[in-house]
Amino acid sequence: MHFPTDIVLASGSPRRQSILSEMGISFEVILHEINEDFLSL
Repeated sequence: MHFPTDIVLASGSPRRQSILSEMGISFEVILHEINEDFLSL
C-alpha cells in the first residue's frame, strides 16, 4: 500500500506509532511542549 502524503504524528503515543509501523506507513513524530493546566479548571 502506498501513501503519498507524509504523516506527522503530534503525539508520543507508542500505540499510534506501532499501528503505523505495522501498516508500513512512514511517519515523523514532532512533539511540542504544551501547557494543558488550563484544562483542569
